[in-house]
Amino acid sequence: MMIPSVSRWLKKTLHVFMITALALPVMYAAGTDKASAASAPINANASQAARDLLAYLYSIEDTNILSGQHNFLESPDYWTNQVYAITGKYPAVHGYEMGAISGQTEAQLDDQRQAVVDSAIDWYENGGIVTMMYHANKPGTGYCWAECVQAGTSETEFNQIVTPGTTAYNQLIANIDLVASYLEQLRDAGVPVLWRPFHEMNGGWFWWGQQPNYYKLWDIMYDRFTNYHGLNNLIWVWNANTPNTPWGAPYSTYFPGIDKVDVLAVDVYNNDYQQSYHDDLQTLSQGKIISIGECGEHPSPSTLATSQTKYRWFMTWGEFLTNGNTTAQTQALYSNSRVLTLDEVNIVPGSGGVGGGGPGTVDDSVTGTGLNQFEYVGTWTATSGSSVKYNGGDHYSLTTNSYYQVDFNGTGIKLYGTKDAHHGIAAVSIDGGTEVDSDFYAGTRADNTLIWTSPTLAAGAHTLKVRVKGTKNASSAGYVVTADRVVIDTDTQAPTAPASLTSPSQTQTSINLAWSASTDNVGVTGYDVYRGSTLAGSTTNTSFSVTGLTAGTAYAFTVKAKDGAGNVSAASSTLNVSTASAGSEVIVNDATTGTGLNQFEYVGTWNTSTGAGTYNGDDHYSQTTNSYYQVDFNGKQIKLYGSRDAHHGIAAVSIDGGAEVDVDFYAASRTDNTLLWTSSVLTSGTHTLKVRVKGTKNAGSSGYVVTADRVAVISETVVTTDDRDSAITYSGSWTLDNWTGDYADTEKYSKTTNDYAQFTFTGNKIQVIGYKQHNLGKVGIYIDGALDSTVDLYTSGTGPQQTVLYEKSGLSSGAHTIKLVVTGTKNAASSDYYVVLDAFKVFN
Repeated sequence: MMIPSVSRWLKKTLHVFMITALALPVMYAAGTDKASAASAPINANASQAARDLLAYLYSIEDTNILSGQHNFLESPDYWTNQVYAITGKYPAVHGYEMGAISGQTEAQLDDQRQAVVDSAIDWYENGGIVTMMYHANKPGTGYCWAECVQAGTSETEFNQIVTPGTTAYNQLIANIDLVASYLEQLRDAGVPVLWRPFHEMNGGWFWWGQQPNYYKLWDIMYDRFTNYHGLNNLIWVWNANTPNTPWGAPYSTYFPGIDKVDVLAVDVYNNDYQQSYHDDLQTLSQGKIISIGECGEHPSPSTLATSQTKYRWFMTWGEFLTNGNTTAQTQALYSNSRVLTLDEVNIVPGSGGVGGGGPGTVDDSVTGTGLNQFEYVGTWTATSGSSVKYNGGDHYSLTTNSYYQVDFNGTGIKLYGTKDAHHGIAAVSIDGGTEVDSDFYAGTRADNTLIWTSPTLAAGAHTLKVRVKGTKNASSAGYVVTADRVVIDTDTQAPTAPASLTSPSQTQTSINLAWSASTDNVGVTGYDVYRGSTLAGSTTNTSFSVTGLTAGTAYAFTVKAKDGAGNVSAASSTLNVSTASAGSEVIVNDATTGTGLNQFEYVGTWNTSTGAGTYNGDDHYSQTTNSYYQVDFNGKQIKLYGSRDAHHGIAAVSIDGGAEVDVDFYAASRTDNTLLWTSSVLTSGTHTLKVRVKGTKNAGSSGYVVTADRVAVISETVVTTDDRDSAITYSGSWTLDNWTGDYADTEKYSKTTNDYAQFTFTGNKIQVIGYKQHNLGKVGIYIDGALDSTVDLYTSGTGPQQTVLYEKSGLSSGAHTIKLVVTGTKNAASSDYYVVLDAFKVFN
């Protein structure tokens, strides 16, 4: 849970320096040389739209710069509209915010982020470029500025945040996943995003700033967004502050690596456009794109045209449009021939090469011999300047046997061109197969029209060939064949989400999972199993065993299906399940002999043996009928371990002289130190286990041997009851909340005086599980109707989750009732009165 501390929005303020805003699975793609590394996206599965946008940014180097304007979360279009009001033009780049710093409720934040998504989709569909930033709240804090985004963070604290498995790491992942759910909408709408997270890391004003392990934070987000959420529509922008000593360290200090960024950007305020800031960033980029991620005062058009030519866009920060610049300055900048506005953006589809994540359009002007390129052979003529042809132009030929071909990777392709009264027939084929006639004739001209559609193809690489046949429709006056564009179909349909996720069984260290099979239009190739946010493993089956777990611990699991095209389904519903409780287990080795508690007493004929597979390297064995051993113990349960083998027989096992139970020690293949029998749960106290050689055997056995290796005495059992359990009675206005890291990832909270949570249990000890936080109050805890303790839940920041807040031991046998009451009081340092309940643990 994150109960937010309400704090007003704090805009940037101009002082001596500017504190600015925001700013492998598929690992980072490896470039083969400097040129290819510079132009290829770091995500090998980047969508075609993302690749095309990146290619466009490369294409304007040294000639143009894109205009940009930032907008705030609460008003995602306000300042962009102000640009239009001042200049009569819209900026090419629309800047958006995904971070929340105004004390929003979850509902308010959802509405605001959804408004950002809706605006971004509309902007892209109107030809614009989208960039987004993220003022990330420090994990474990709320939606505020000073204590959240700018929260002081030691190196030790930061390392906890970037260390998998910690509470802080789980909180980070929960925050990242929430933001990803909105970026997924943009992915599904085909919108590429210039994504610039965790910016100004070389300054010390954000919680991620000037951290030696900053790169780990960058890697965590990239991995989570790319490999878990499939956000292949993102172009990754690393955005530093100006290295203006003492406020900003040199760029290279916190640079994650050239293979981990698509774009390098710098934030410039106070009109501090030093040449070295541009040149040093360009050097660090090794030819990759550089930009002005944010600015207060506009850059000078003359400087951009003469000495700082590599910047591809600038983005004026919010109210600095009018507070830091005059109307005349803005108008002069937007009317400069070098500065591109929305109406001048021209991203050529297919120009970025082959992409993933959806159907792709390749324009006829994208030429070459690689994937998603038109290769023209023979006599072809290019045209331009048309308002009706796709992207303003096409190619044509009327020379017999001239042809073009397009290599592509997909499941189908559509051919577009122009039909007219003087056009002829083309012979179209796939992969060198049988040619099919396609007639380009029409009585009335039709541009950019669908000419031919291939049959459905097997997923993979194919070649389309379109040949001028030199024949025509009888009505046609000529033989012209045109090329305008092709649309490549890829398998973008993800499998259905796995359903009915269950856990058939659990041990102290493992949980077995099973689910219903997913379906897919092509076929499901496997499943990925996640424990929380961590990939636990992959399988081609509909079951999986997660091992290496901790006894008596709650875990959350989801499963995703995948297909051969790399499409990944939505996650299954989350299954919350716990490993078996270990209780307090005492191991007694067979070599511990005597007649006291926790000792083996051997009666009759028994021999000792050694072996690498046995517990502690030794055991006892006997095949003499009615020889036995017994162990006196104090506990609630006992487990019997020994060896099974092909010559082993049957033992008669009993507790406290009761009815004997046959336990078969036979197995076709030998297994040592294996669990043979577990008693029922007994009443607390002293008991006696007796194991007698019965002198009988399994029909498949060749002997009567019974072994003794060890016993495990369970002296205490632990049962955890989640806050959602129906056994807990709530009175008043308690709110259910989900927070990764809680027991079963949920909790309930209230701050209404006299609200209570009550739970009746049977046990001799109980614990209240939860955490402490800066806005929590005091809770009164009653045992069997009497106030036992008042617990202060306050701490600065946020304490560890699943902490023992209260413990009561030494209870008598029988049923008891615990009651947690909201007192309406608090520590003077706390900012609120909330009480949180995560779980109860009962011990017997």
